[in-house]
Amino acid sequence: MGRPSSTKAPKSAAPDDPFSPTLRAWFRDNGIVWTGLRFERAEGRGVFGVATSDIEPGHAVIAVPKAAMLTHRNAADAPALSTLLELGLPSVEVLALAIALERRAGKGSRWHPYLQSLPKAEPLPLLWSASELRCLAGTGLDGVSRRRRRRLLSNYHAAVAEWPRATQLPSADEYLAASTLSSSRAFRVDEVHGEGLLPLCDLLNHKAALVPGHGGRLTLTLTVTLTLTPTLTLSPKP
Repeated sequence: MGRPSSTKAPKSAAPDDPFSPTLRAWFRDNGIVWTGLRFERAEGRGVFGVATSDIEPGHAVIAVPKAAMLTHRNAADAPALSTLLELGLPSVEVLALAIALERRAGKGSRWHPYLQSLPKAEPLPLLWSASELRCLAGTGLDGVSRRRRRRLLSNYHAAVAEWPRATQLPSADEYLAASTLSSSRAFRVDEVHGEGLLPLCDLLNHKAALVPGHGGRLTLTLTVTLTLTPTLTLSPKP
């Protein structure tokens, strides 16, 4: 599938542009391009993508080089993060640690402009207080959320025990906040990169799942199909 054509991002954003000039420049510098879409911001919804016209199956709308994806493999602390995977920590949890580490690096992170555009955390129940979780009594979600939080913290402490002392780990609270981003936004990239944050792609409604008989292609339910090449491209599902 071909790379979508795109004009270079402008040096300054329009007043109603949901992307800052810094973020647009970061997209451009990292080879992230799109066509046939516009991005808007709305109260209560944040930033989201809208097709500007009918999109035919097979037409690429977004291209993201793998080097621009935030994965454990691409992160600054890749060797230590890979060790945690080898010890059995789930890929999505190792990704959460990578996000928290890159956030802590601030402007020193390759993904700083992108990370600045994300919320600190998503309001998932694993961050709720005990009184807030009581609102879920009878649904079963309160127990699920408590168990998930305990598991995340247990794996966090396991990571602390194995982490090289030369690098300071983010706090448990920073890790939990990053976990809400990895669990709500991540895509399965491939066997090498595992789970990853894909800038721009995470603004489209999606649910990633492997589709049998499609050669490992990921289908983003109701929205687009993700095809893994050296540059990731998104196109409508046929």
